[in-house]
Amino acid sequence: MPSRTAVGVIVAALVAIFAPSITSAETMVGAGSTFIDPILTKWIRVYSEIEPKDRVNYQAVGSLEGLDRLLSHKVDFAASDAPLRLKQFDEAACQTSYFPATLGAVVVVYNLQEIPPSGQLKLTGQLLAEIFSGKIKNWNDPAIAAVNPGTALPARDITVTYRRDGSGTTYTFTDYLTKASQPWAKDAGRGLLVAWPRGLPADGNQGVVETVRAMKGAIGYVELTYAVTNHLTYALIQNAAGNWPEVTPETISAAAESMIGKPPPDLRQSITDAPGPQAYPISSYSYLLLFQNQNDPTKVSAFGKFVKWVLHDGQNYAHGLDYGAIPNQMIIFADDQLSRIRIASGAAAGPSCHASLGLAPHQTTMPTVRHVEEAGYLASD
Repeated sequence: MPSRTAVGVIVAALVAIFAPSITSAETMVGAGSTFIDPILTKWIRVYSEIEPKDRVNYQAVGSLEGLDRLLSHKVDFAASDAPLRLKQFDEAACQTSYFPATLGAVVVVYNLQEIPPSGQLKLTGQLLAEIFSGKIKNWNDPAIAAVNPGTALPARDITVTYRRDGSGTTYTFTDYLTKASQPWAKDAGRGLLVAWPRGLPADGNQGVVETVRAMKGAIGYVELTYAVTNHLTYALIQNAAGNWPEVTPETISAAAESMIGKPPPDLRQSITDAPGPQAYPISSYSYLLLFQNQNDPTKVSAFGKFVKWVLHDGQNYAHGLDYGAIPNQMIIFADDQLSRIRIASGAAAGPSCHASLGLAPHQTTMPTVRHVEEAGYLASD
């Protein structure tokens, strides 16, 4: 693995080669994850003041839609929290680099006014799988009471809500449930979309927030920042070490740190149910995606400078927005990967990458799991 100095020289050389070609404002268009949207919005605002010639336009439409737009050549980059290895990426022209940009957490929010915030519920992965599958239907179920001694649980029905759109947040949550529960792994599994056994659908993280807030007895899953900014109560989740860590930037980063010794070469890594004693168990990297083969050096230069800023200076904004800073070793790996984006005339990803789900511009009903699977978006990771 190259040293930090060597990597810096390589990346600087790449930027230097193409920087002279930027003579006017360059706009990079991206789409995808709502999970990363709060911090990405902050990065874009700050970066625009540092590099006013390089503009970033990002649309938080969900990971599935972002991936579809990237493979359909409608955007320059995508963002996703799902470390997928899609069948489209097996084609040489369609190979895609995943750049870990930040770390976030999925939290389980609930609406139980009978329980004060100081009486924060505890839930295990097994309990969550049984709640979201419909095996546990009431809040005062003995299995929930067993891990919450002394808490007066209400005799109220549980209303499950989940993401309707193809979502990296859903992938992270169901990835965790798949590790925590063999029945869940067999019956529903992990994915950007899954066949939910029960519940009410909602669009985006904010949609889940609004549904849970509006319905007494509701439960759902959202990225941490959405719970904090909307003042929703969320559960403590038992981790692999048997502990109940608070959800903080430190415990989110602890999940990544506990697995940094085994990063895959392409940096796509699930860190749910991580082994660290202080690791929050439903943590995830959030990635920026770019085709490895490009034929527009101006766009590559602009994207490279933005990602390099995100990997280094941008990490300083993580804690204040309830995200975790990515480990230094992962930053070195990402810097190296950035240096390997290739520029060659005619080498950019071609029509073979197109795997559109056929979504109309203003379609509100997302495709079924079967349609997504046929398009290759549920390929095994």
